[in-house]
Parts: sequence; structure tokens; C-alpha cells
Amino acid sequence: MRRLVVLFAAAALAVAGCQSGGASTWTMEPGDRPTPTPEIDALAACLHGTWVLDEAVFSAMLYPVLVDYATEAGVATTDTTITGTQTVTFDTDGTFTATTMVSGSVAAETVRLSLEAWTTGTWRTDGQKVAAPTVDYGGTATQVLHGESQSDDLAGADDADFAMLPRNLAPASCTDNTLTFTGVGRVLDLPDVPDDLVFTRRS
Repeated sequence: MRRLVVLFAAAALAVAGCQSGGASTWTMEPGDRPTPTPEIDALAACLHGTWVLDEAVFSAMLYPVLVDYATEAGVATTDTTITGTQTVTFDTDGTFTATTMVSGSVAAETVRLSLEAWTTGTWRTDGQKVAAPTVDYGGTATQVLHGESQSDDLAGADDADFAMLPRNLAPASCTDNTLTFTGVGRVLDLPDVPDDLVFTRRS
């Protein structure tokens, strides 16, 4: 189960680690950080609210991970299905909360997986870029393999952050209904995942 959690988290960490190059203000010394301007940050204002990651894209990211796990467990990867949803709320105080739900099965439910994870942290903008470095995460992952069930507390697992948000500054665009992180999908090197990760506004 530990390996499965790590594999699922790897996709999120790949996105979290990507950036467009140059120094991030998250890694600068405090005295080197740019002085905030009094101008209204249009991108930050647009981010406020709740967003949902494209479900088809997120499920496509998770599919090869489940197939890999089932193969290593010696289970034929017939009838593999998996769905994943992620909701992210950006609050006006500069914090965010992400909730991730995953459900999957392989070979007439010889392998079954359910996961509910949360991630909280801070976010900021710089021009047309967004960074959301993770500060805390938790939740529960449950696996059933050949009828035997095992559950893990994700709060005790290293790198169990599932939020598909860049920790370092990455290009982003925001409209009334769509939030797009440009180019971050290509770092995943997974089939059926577009270059851009798109969230739709829920509220």
C-alpha cells in the first residue's frame, strides 16, 4: 500500500515541482523578495473561490499508476477503471484547501482502491504566475487486494500531497469560469494528459 500511495503522489509532486525557470520568491532570502505594489492583483482576485480539476484529465493521470500497481501485484490488468476528483478553494487570506477523492478497481475488483485526501497551504501570485507551496496534508487510503483490506493514514506518509498545484511559480491564466496552469501537464509524461491543467469554477 505504501508503494501505491507514493505512485499516486508522484504525479502531483511532478506538477508541484515544475516552474518556468529563474528564482522563485519562495526560495529567496526575505530581503531579496520584491516589494509588493499597491496595484490590484487581477489574477489573485480571480483565483478567490472554489475550483474543480477536469475529472477526465485527472482520471487519465491516475490510470497508469493503478495499472502499474496491479501488474506488480501479479493481477491481470483487465477491467481497470478509476475515477478521481479534486476540488481546490483559494481563500482571500492567502491560504488554500484541496480535497481529492479517488476510486478504482482491477480485474473484477481483485484490486480495489479508495482514497480521500486533503491538502492545505498558502498561495501567492506574481504577475501572471501562481505558486502554492504545500504546508500540510492528510486523509485515508484503503486498498483491497485478493480480499485482504489495508488502510493507511496519509498524514503519516511522506510526500502524500495530492494537490495538482505548482509549488513554485508557474504560468497561469484565470477567467470568470476557467483556471489554467499552462504547460504543467507535459512534465508528467503520461498518456492522455494535455499540456495544460484546467480547473472550472464551482463558486
